[in-house]
Amino acid sequence: MKNEKRQRSVFIEFAFIWSFVFWGLSIFFAVKNNVTLLENADLLRALLDGTLGSERMTVTILSFIAVYGPMLAALFMLITVPKAKDYFKGKFKLNTQFKYVLAVVGLFCVISLLPAIPMAIANGIEGEFSLGIMGFILLFFLYQFISAGTEEIGWRGYMLPSVLKEKTPWKASVRLGIIWALWHTPIVLYIFYAQGLPIPQIIISFVGFIAGTIAMSAVHTYYYIKTKNILFNMFIHAIANTFPMIFGMLVASSYQVSIAVQVLLWVFVIILSNKNKEIFDKIQTEI
Repeated sequence: MKNEKRQRSVFIEFAFIWSFVFWGLSIFFAVKNNVTLLENADLLRALLDGTLGSERMTVTILSFIAVYGPMLAALFMLITVPKAKDYFKGKFKLNTQFKYVLAVVGLFCVISLLPAIPMAIANGIEGEFSLGIMGFILLFFLYQFISAGTEEIGWRGYMLPSVLKEKTPWKASVRLGIIWALWHTPIVLYIFYAQGLPIPQIIISFVGFIAGTIAMSAVHTYYYIKTKNILFNMFIHAIANTFPMIFGMLVASSYQVSIAVQVLLWVFVIILSNKNKEIFDKIQTEI
């Protein structure tokens, strides 16, 4: 068991060092060149419009490379720890029961739409659904799948099954959720700072981010146990990043939508864990 814990420490150290170095370089050059490091929809829009520019392209590439820390850490463990291969055998499946796909899409559609509706009524809609916006949504989803989605190869592919050997799924979700949130520290704090938030609000927002990440971790844990499919966790990650952002863009308040989504996600997690105590509260022997 001590050896297993040491291996997890190596994984975490690799993922954090890799990502912190490249995010640090990205933020450094962004500040030095007085450009804003674009994320998510703003980045994709700039790429499609050809307005990224050479300086911003540099910081974007560095930030993009940083995201692959968890995946590369998992690959490192595969190379150096032969038994780690057991975590990945049969876990990259192209087929998943449709009820799980429908449940995930429905979940994030509903919890993103619920806060967006009153905002749209109060403030109006900034855009409109068309072939153009639908194409943008698809591209954004694909971008999320090949970038943020690859985190799941590390977090749920290696880290989660390792922790589940000694922790209940609920405890594993909390532990991994905190680690996952802290891994985001450089880029999240930079985004809050770039938005002009005062330090007290940055601290409160970051605490809220950690809470939301724990809830998201529980969702990933549940569907990992149900499907034993890392590709499906990548799909969940991409969907979870896509729907709130898109609905937020339509009502010009992605930040408020994001906060509401995290609250509603916790409501879902509480209901889910109460209805599935046999999953969340007992150590899973077959993962």
